[in-house]
Amino acid sequence: MFARSLTRITSTRIPHTLLQAGRRVSYRGESTLRSVKRVAPFANILAVSGLGLGIALGLLNVPWSAEPPFFATIEAIGTENAEEQQRKKRTMAPTVFRPIVIVGPSGTGKSTILKLLFAEFPDKFGFSVSHTTRKPRPGETHGKEYYFTTKEEMEADAAKGKFIETATFATNMYGTSFEAVENVFKSGRIAILDIDVQGVMTLQSLAASGKTTLQPIYLFLSPPSIPELEKRLRSRGTETEESLSKRIEAATREMEWGKKSAAENGPDRVIINDDLNAAYADLKKAISDFFG
Repeated sequence: MFARSLTRITSTRIPHTLLQAGRRVSYRGESTLRSVKRVAPFANILAVSGLGLGIALGLLNVPWSAEPPFFATIEAIGTENAEEQQRKKRTMAPTVFRPIVIVGPSGTGKSTILKLLFAEFPDKFGFSVSHTTRKPRPGETHGKEYYFTTKEEMEADAAKGKFIETATFATNMYGTSFEAVENVFKSGRIAILDIDVQGVMTLQSLAASGKTTLQPIYLFLSPPSIPELEKRLRSRGTETEESLSKRIEAATREMEWGKKSAAENGPDRVIINDDLNAAYADLKKAISDFFG
């Protein structure tokens, strides 16, 4: 069902670089890397992503490619003995799968759908936990849904270049730290980021200016309508009329961004969450389309 064809490889010569605390550092020398567009069964991509490929600390500004035998060993997974698999892991080039950014207004069901994904594929996808200065909601745990911090601490860390992006909503700061994404990369899993449109635009601006080669896949989760979104937000019982009004205003702007094409710096795919099971199936279909 996830069937695809083979691999297309083109050679390019580029320096090894990494982005650390907002600054570019170059390794000495260059090497020929092969940019690989992998089109293979989705199950194979998931199998490979859990191998633990020796990802170096801080490699956020890596070329999204690898030398063989990384892809050459895909079909052989499960047929080699443990010693041979370990040998190939040690000789493989560091490989990082493109992160997936889930974008969407508050109340669209992002957390619920991601819980389904992590429950089904716990060794394949990892959540990049964001920082926020807002108060925890009932049931939220520090380090799981968010890293809860103070505005003073977050502003200080942002000034030190510890965040890939930050955004402010209703006086609360939100941000994605380099360390949070690195932790997922180091585990060999595909990183899932939950970022709002303001944060996405920051990432796109950094990429356009050459300050990062991070190449996320942007998936926009949309409610079926604004009235339905308002109904969901009210059912939470956590919003005041003022905060609800601000969220609806923000959602309206975000849904306008969601109408843009990828060529216009909009999302790569739009998923409408009018039915949880159908939306989750659409999410997996989108991932399979991009990763093969």
